[in-house]
Amino acid sequence: VNTIIYNVGSTTISNYATFMDNLRNEAKDPSL
Repeated sequence: VNTIIYNVGSTTISNYATFMDNLRNEAKDPSL
């Protein structure tokens, strides 16, 4: 069960990081 929770958490973090990278690219502002 802990492994499943960990995997879901890691995927969520990865998706969030990708989302933030996309925002930076769209805004063309690396300071965000």
